[in-house]
Amino acid sequence: MADLKKYSKTKYMKIYVANLEEDSDLSEEEKKEEASYYFEYLFKHEEHPR
Repeated sequence: MADLKKYSKTKYMKIYVANLEEDSDLSEEEKKEEASYYFEYLFKHEEHPR
């Protein structure tokens, strides 16, 4: 199951970062951290953070 989660997280993060505004003030590392946070939250709570 861990492999499926890792695969899903990688795909989610790639799409999340690609869809952020180009004029975003976040660095690439900050974008990845934000994407990781949202994925983990969604995975744990099964809903988007408010």
